[in-house]
Amino acid sequence: MIAVENDPAFAGALRKKAELSAKIAVAEKDFREMKLPNRPFCVVSNIPFSITTAVMEKLMGSDGVSFRGGALLIEYGAARRFTAERTADPRVLAWRMNFELKLIKEVPRAHFAPPPQVDGAILRIVRKERPLLGPGQHRAFHAFASYALRDPRLPLAEALKGIFTAPQLKIAHKEATADRGDPAMALREAQWAKLFQTMVAKVPSFRWPRGK
Repeated sequence: MIAVENDPAFAGALRKKAELSAKIAVAEKDFREMKLPNRPFCVVSNIPFSITTAVMEKLMGSDGVSFRGGALLIEYGAARRFTAERTADPRVLAWRMNFELKLIKEVPRAHFAPPPQVDGAILRIVRKERPLLGPGQHRAFHAFASYALRDPRLPLAEALKGIFTAPQLKIAHKEATADRGDPAMALREAQWAKLFQTMVAKVPSFRWPRGK
């Protein structure tokens, strides 16, 4: 078990507690700069609210190939955004292609010492038994979703026009069982997966959207 703490004082306190168990190692560093384990691992943490997105991306983005799930105490508003029925945020959508995110319980700010400005929430993350993206596809999918969701209200045919030719677009709509007039933000994760895999199979890579 690895306990990660960037603050030297808190890290010292953790080391004293860890002396009671040889199974706990304390890593005094910024989690965002850590090399993640190459074997399956889980995370249980009360993360700093100010770096929530960075921590989530570290775990569920291209670095987190061995991450299997966990329970995180994060800011309540963020937890609601991450678990909404639909999302127009390409980063959140990319996470949800391979992970199930569920808001378990709100934690009022009064339960913290000192209390923060906002309430917290327990977020459960579980890797899907059948991930919708293959190994190494996270960055390409994020770029694809960012392009398609540049204006979430655009009809799907318009949102994807710069990627697919007209015949390819017809195939993509059929594979995803999506109507060309549907707004991009209305699609479910499984439909996004079909659109993306159609791009991978039918569209030359030089036409794929590029990430920043």
